[in-house]
Amino acid sequence: MRVAWATDIHLDAAMQAGTARFIDQVRSLDVEALLLTGDISSARRLVDDLRDLRERLAMPVHYVLGNHDFYGGSIKGVRESVAAIGDDDLRYLSTAGVVPLTDSVSLVGHDGWADARIGSFMTSQVILNDDVTIRELMRAGAPEDASEELDRLWGWEHKDELARVLGELGDEAAATLRPQLEAALSRTRQVVVLTHVPPFKGACWHRGVISGDDWLPRFTCQAVGDVLLEAAREHPRRGRVPAGRQPARADGRGRVHATGGAGDRARRLRPGQARPCRVTRAAVSRTRRPPDGARRDRRAPPSAGPRAGRRANRPHRDAPP
Repeated sequence: MRVAWATDIHLDAAMQAGTARFIDQVRSLDVEALLLTGDISSARRLVDDLRDLRERLAMPVHYVLGNHDFYGGSIKGVRESVAAIGDDDLRYLSTAGVVPLTDSVSLVGHDGWADARIGSFMTSQVILNDDVTIRELMRAGAPEDASEELDRLWGWEHKDELARVLGELGDEAAATLRPQLEAALSRTRQVVVLTHVPPFKGACWHRGVISGDDWLPRFTCQAVGDVLLEAAREHPRRGRVPAGRQPARADGRGRVHATGGAGDRARRLRPGQARPCRVTRAAVSRTRRPPDGARRDRRAPPSAGPRAGRRANRPHRDAPP
């Protein structure tokens, strides 16, 4: 079975011509399915963009969501909306369970969420757009009857509450993924796991350097990483277990090795390029390809000091891990 794999395509920022080129190229690859590992669109457009992909590609699309997919909405609301439009040709893996790809390979996944457990969250001055555009994070710790006009920096200014919310999101991802992974491993010899957020510190790097303690809390999910390591220990004779936006592999001896990076640009294909990958007993290779016109996050080298939190009208965009 041949599948195409793409991530961070940001259709909400792509021009119509760029989206059309992306769809045409996927069609030209002679693949049987498309895997997407998050940052597909934004909350306002996500459902329409997913429906458009399903109709124009005429092949199954299996996906997880990234943080950008919730911008301008709520995590609960967006997840409910995409689950409601799901079918065999449009599977949201966080709720779809185990998806068989071949007789020996199955697919599971979850969005994951940066759970603020790796690095130094409480002393970090990093502010992401997540904090001011996603309802659950923006209102972390706010009273239930708080005004809708609440200061957008409320959550970030109550970091203990924000850390609690992020931790709960990470725990929810792990609790959902664990039984999916166990079920998949009981059915097939190989399992591919899709997630948007790096599950390990070693998979979170930018320009060849592991991210610093200021950035790691916002770009890693320790809870999901623990689930993957647990699965590798309990199934040491299996082949590669996890893969995703930041892929990793199990080496057959109960260990997981990270092989990608959240901020890696050098390994990304140029806009307009994509590659198919073949699902075999040996596992899956990845493809990253944002479409023409897609927005890219502004990222600085991780060696640079963390930017001070901008408390004015424009907190900085997603920054480097």
